[in-house]
Amino acid sequence: MKKMTTLACMLLATTVFVAAQPKPKPKSKPPTQAEMNKMLEAAMKQEGMSKEEQAEMKKIMSEVMPAMIEQKAVTANYPAFTSNRDLVPARDVARISSVSKKAVASSEIGNYAAGLYTKIMAKGKPAEISLVKQILAKATKSNDISAAAITAMLQGHAEAAMALSMKAVQLSPANPNYQNNMAALLTQYGYAEQAIPVLRKIRKEFPGNSTVLNNLAHAWLSLGEKDSVKIYANGAIMVNPSHPEAMLCGGLMDEIMGGDPIDKYTGAMENAINPFTEQVLKNKNEKATLDYEKLKGNITYNEYFPKDWIKIPKLSDNVSGYENDRSIKNGYSKMFEELQSKIDALKEASESEINALVNQGQDVFVKEMRKENAKGISMMSKPASVVQTVLQTYIADWMNKYQKESVQLIKNMEAKKAAMTKSDKNDKCPEWDRKNNEFLSYANPIIRKFHEKKIEEFRTWLNMHCTWIWYLTGNPKNTVMIQCVAWTEALKEFYQHAMEGQYAIAKSCTKQSDDGKEMVETPEIPNFTCPAVVGIPSGTEWNELSNTAKNFDANKYGIKQSASPIPNVSVAYGVGSMIAQPGIAPFIKTANGSITPVTGSEELTSIPTIEKGELVSIPKIPLEELTPLPNIPKGEELTALPDLRKSIAAKELLKKMMQSDCKKVRNSKDLFKEAMDKMMKNVKELDAIVESKKSISKMKQMADEMESTTTVLKDIQQNGLQPSISNGAQVPGTFTGNKGLFK
Repeated sequence: MKKMTTLACMLLATTVFVAAQPKPKPKSKPPTQAEMNKMLEAAMKQEGMSKEEQAEMKKIMSEVMPAMIEQKAVTANYPAFTSNRDLVPARDVARISSVSKKAVASSEIGNYAAGLYTKIMAKGKPAEISLVKQILAKATKSNDISAAAITAMLQGHAEAAMALSMKAVQLSPANPNYQNNMAALLTQYGYAEQAIPVLRKIRKEFPGNSTVLNNLAHAWLSLGEKDSVKIYANGAIMVNPSHPEAMLCGGLMDEIMGGDPIDKYTGAMENAINPFTEQVLKNKNEKATLDYEKLKGNITYNEYFPKDWIKIPKLSDNVSGYENDRSIKNGYSKMFEELQSKIDALKEASESEINALVNQGQDVFVKEMRKENAKGISMMSKPASVVQTVLQTYIADWMNKYQKESVQLIKNMEAKKAAMTKSDKNDKCPEWDRKNNEFLSYANPIIRKFHEKKIEEFRTWLNMHCTWIWYLTGNPKNTVMIQCVAWTEALKEFYQHAMEGQYAIAKSCTKQSDDGKEMVETPEIPNFTCPAVVGIPSGTEWNELSNTAKNFDANKYGIKQSASPIPNVSVAYGVGSMIAQPGIAPFIKTANGSITPVTGSEELTSIPTIEKGELVSIPKIPLEELTPLPNIPKGEELTALPDLRKSIAAKELLKKMMQSDCKKVRNSKDLFKEAMDKMMKNVKELDAIVESKKSISKMKQMADEMESTTTVLKDIQQNGLQPSISNGAQVPGTFTGNKGLFK
């Protein structure tokens, strides 16, 4: 049974690896069996399989390969690349010369967008134009139209996405975020000449915005103008080192110009795990590794095991408390026995389905598992395979260190006990008790601290593992359930070691009972059959990403997925007309048809601006002290401070959406409303404090800040969270646009 379960898990990981390989270019022959075998060899090498396991896997995959080829035939084409230089187009002098030297004026932006919209509606593909008209019949507000443009992009409708973004600008020409998204889509689909004048306009208004700087870098990248690319990409990195697209673009320029790009490539990957950046990193350095700690701070994951899932109590650390300490330890011992029984029962239940399949023979087992794995591949499978590689590498190293440190801790404590409680022949009972108390007060706090730290590290890892293992291929025949239940047993043992490791020493010369038993409640085992679901906002609509989300077909605009590629971009979420910046704000990263949700950095380290053509870094400002910032040109603080508050509000709300509700009682909108109500209540409570102390100047400052916060929250309630596109690198040839579309 164990062998079959292991094979099932290997099959799960290998299926995703093979499915992630680039599809052959259009009109080329399907990959040969030899080529597919080569992919399999690479997958098995990456998984570290033994020769016996490799032989078994080859036999299994001989049936899986045809299904993989068939599946890849119906997905969008993302050309392969083995050299990062392939990502930089040749310098196109004619296109560069055609770029307007002037920025679009604020008074002209509406007409500029209207002109582009008229051309695309006249020359675009009939199916795309029909889709635009269908959407506009349902969406009349500019924020809904802008949101529909993002959905169209995510569904592979290039011309519809561009046209809708233009319509949004035409209807609301004062909204800079709509302008940014229009320019970003123009660049991504091959029309940077039309995008650059718009981006120049926005840059004048938001000189320190990393999204705008990054989009200028990628606009020039699409034209092959490397010097400009480097200036803007590095500027975006200085402004926001958490910006994955800027980091990747800046690293690409370093590599092309003879520098070392690894730190930037690695930073881009750690900020947004995805298969495209992974390939860039491998092309430069096959052995490059990712920092687990940095990854942990960026990826979303479910809190299957909450903090203090089992609360380890502090003992008295005194001989006088021996009886109570023993009662606590005995009570926990009984609880751990009951928990083990629950785990054993869950193990048996979760393995029943796969056991039944195994009993039908290996041929049936392989055929059914192949079908289940292929069925479970989703938009998040490729990022999940990368995340799991990092997680498995980390836990193997962590376990090794834990075992060594745990053994050493016991040795140290026993040696310390022998030294501290060494008895002199003249010692009396009080002296023995004094020595034992000194040892207890020394040893138990160290033991508790060690286990608390290790439990928290393992608990966090386990939450990430049980979240992202779902995204590989779902839960075929309960293989995910089986793994997570097994790891639950390991977590239980860590808690058990923490409890048993503490010393309880009886008082000398006094008879004390050690058979007391305190009642300890047995914790609930998480519901691993509930997949982690991430809510992705687009205006007032929420889409859900999970292991079952193949695409975003379930949208109110009726936009169905096409077989065309999705651009490699980051989409950050902000409020109102702000241009959100990935890393500072929560975002999703698209790459070769996959999607990675990212929470964004835990804290804002700086809010830079550009003054007189030079980048000026502003010192870190605590979020609770949102006072006017230094080095911001007069008038700019009016946009800088509200945008900071908006980023914080958006982040807090999105955290609520990155959770699953296993009881299916509340949907995304319910969670969103709940979070909004709570935030509004907090604002009203602070407002009452201010009203009662109007004479204090600090209260006046708080009132001003609350007024701004209330405005932000009302904006979110009315219009939802607004997406901002940051362009990303793309293999030339992925999109073949109509060269005469805007002529």
